[in-house]
Amino acid sequence: MELTFKKSEIISSSEISKNFSSCRDILKSNSKAIVFKNNQPELAILDINEYENLISAKETLAELLDDIAIIKMVEERSQHDNGKRWSLDELKEQLAFCTS
Repeated sequence: MELTFKKSEIISSSEISKNFSSCRDILKSNSKAIVFKNNQPELAILDINEYENLISAKETLAELLDDIAIIKMVEERSQHDNGKRWSLDELKEQLAFCTS
């Protein structure tokens, strides 16, 4: 996965430790930053609103994936449906038979 950053979004870890208040100002204006250590991206820092939006989108995506899995299961079952239905009493009877 290729990552691209604007120059204004890149902060070195030493810059954060030496001058956190200016880094905080950068974050407020950009809403996100990438912290580099030894010329490698190490951390991503997000504005709280950006973080909340990301978490909300992740939760929505997880719910949609669950819905898609359920829809696929229903479609598969309907393709192999033989029309046979079991009453609750019949199931209880079958389960009692299996456990005895």
